[in-house]
Amino acid sequence: MKVKIIQSLRQEGLEQKMNAFFQEQEGNIEIIEIQWKAFLEHYVMILYNEKK
Repeated sequence: MKVKIIQSLRQEGLEQKMNAFFQEQEGNIEIIEIQWKAFLEHYVMILYNEKK
């Protein structure tokens, strides 16, 4: 299992970074869980497994 943490000051920026990560990894990963927190900045933690 791997963890990817993404942060951004704005929600829109965070969504763009998440979409870029998902497009880059398309077909190569299996998402286990996504957690989104906001405290001054927006944070996302993505737990995933790499497909072999």
